[in-house]
Amino acid sequence: MMQRDDARNADTHPRSGDTCPAPGQRVLSPVRAASRRPLPAARIAKMPTPPATTSPRCALLALLAFSLLPASAAWKMPPVHEKILSNGMTILVIERRASPTFHAHIGFRAGSAYEKPGESGMAHMLEHMLFKGTRVMGTRNYAAEEPLMARLDQLYEQLDAARAAPVPDASRIEDLAAQITSVENEQQQYIRSEELWSLYQQNGGENLNASTSRDITNYFLSLPANRLELWAWLESDRMQAPVFREFYRERDVIAEERRMRVEADPGGVLWEALFSAAYTAHPYRIPTIGYMSDIENYKRPAVERFHTLNYAPNRAVVVLVGDLSAQKAFAVCEKYFGRLARQPDPPPILPREPEQRGERRVQVLFDAEPHVMVAYHVPPTGHPDLYALEVLAGLLSEGRTSRLYKSLVRTQEIAVSAHAFALDGRDPGLFIFSGAPRHPHTAEEVEKAFYAELAGLIHDPIDERELQKVKNNLQADFIRGLGTNMGMAHALGYYAVIADWRYLETFLDRINAIAAEDVKRVARQYLTPANRTVAIRVKEEKS
Repeated sequence: MMQRDDARNADTHPRSGDTCPAPGQRVLSPVRAASRRPLPAARIAKMPTPPATTSPRCALLALLAFSLLPASAAWKMPPVHEKILSNGMTILVIERRASPTFHAHIGFRAGSAYEKPGESGMAHMLEHMLFKGTRVMGTRNYAAEEPLMARLDQLYEQLDAARAAPVPDASRIEDLAAQITSVENEQQQYIRSEELWSLYQQNGGENLNASTSRDITNYFLSLPANRLELWAWLESDRMQAPVFREFYRERDVIAEERRMRVEADPGGVLWEALFSAAYTAHPYRIPTIGYMSDIENYKRPAVERFHTLNYAPNRAVVVLVGDLSAQKAFAVCEKYFGRLARQPDPPPILPREPEQRGERRVQVLFDAEPHVMVAYHVPPTGHPDLYALEVLAGLLSEGRTSRLYKSLVRTQEIAVSAHAFALDGRDPGLFIFSGAPRHPHTAEEVEKAFYAELAGLIHDPIDERELQKVKNNLQADFIRGLGTNMGMAHALGYYAVIADWRYLETFLDRINAIAAEDVKRVARQYLTPANRTVAIRVKEEKS
């Protein structure tokens, strides 16, 4: 399974920002991540979420993946029931009776790639806003609260203009800030903070959370099976009529998050530099969290327009996995989500990224240890070459017996970490090498050693046992990832939004069919000098 945005690039509560993976951190696909990657505590929960996006499933399936039979012969995709409502919303249901619970996942085609110039990070900002309530949820008196929010829009418009003036008027700024504080304090008497989570928690809800990445924004939680209608009512309400209360306070929160997770983080700075250089035209170059100048100037009406355009039912996929009847689930979804009005589709994502015709290099100065990242453009999700590229990443970087670890870390002792991974997406993504040198070696030495390992893989025979081990690991991760309601729902939702959920049905067989020559071919085709972008972090010595 190719990789989506990594754990730190895909914003998840508590806010992780849009930063580079830490040295040594592997980047996993939605399915593989579900079985391995910890999920942060829910942003508004009073208790932590379980330690992983999904717990390990029954040991039998994991063992089957390592048996003499291919995993594809031991595991089959459960039936997926699909219905498209008249307003264009897609509903996917998998019936599982193991426990009287279900996991609900709503994915919107509303990632950072859908933002216009000057609106970077707006999808992420909207994710925050969807937890602020509606006209009936999160308020004691919406009629009294509404004019106060309109007044705040006016005051912040004036404050932002005053701060941006060529010669800022300090007294004017101070006066506006005082007026804002007064109105915000008045509004607080009407706000019922975190009422959505409180209601879900009272009804047995767990794992209420959300995430934003380049192609998708997700909202999800687990509930007892007899709370399906409650979920549908609450989610359709906040999808149709959210109220962006405390908007400007949250804007300040996101600005601080960017300072902490990107601008003050050595990995974040390098990650952002890599993407800005690798993509010259496509919006994948824009960080999910957004640029500071855009964040500081968000306006509530603009985010509301983004919501209306991108949170339409025809841009959403609902996935329900658990102890449910598909027909009953369809009926409930029709009752609550079917009332939402379809919206015109936004214009397609443009421009497309042009073919890269030569190596690009970027250097980042930061008071941190050196690090190197090398990125190559690869096809989008659904392309047949992605399976071979996934196996290639496994050969280079799958555990302590992988080629990069054995050569760069153990044998040559020039690196403390060396990993290869891929980020796929709705549009062409990147295959990335990441390495941290061991003192006194340099990032340039690690970079050259990576190229040497890549050349060896291309030119020398690949041992069949080594190849089969990597494929077995990929298949086992896949099976574990889909083993729980949450893991299955997240994978179905992700691929239904960016490509086609049926991608999951053929994954095991497609991986099993990869031969050594397939791996060599994609390495020769995509991992070329003309197609690569190199970003190196250089330690900035303080005077």
